[in-house]
Amino acid sequence: MIGKLVVTLLSGAAAYSYAEKKYNQLTERKIVEGLQLLRPVVTALCDNERKRVGIECSSTR
Repeated sequence: MIGKLVVTLLSGAAAYSYAEKKYNQLTERKIVEGLQLLRPVVTALCDNERKRVGIECSSTR
């Protein structure tokens, strides 16, 4: 009886750990995708601001 309880608890902990890892991977991927979508917008805003202020600089992109 105690053995089954221990196995059940360990299985539950392993399942929770796996689910947490997968959730974190998904969240991280979504953040990266969102940042990639914003990159052209931010670049355009920076380029426009540089032109407005009159700053000439080499791009590291």
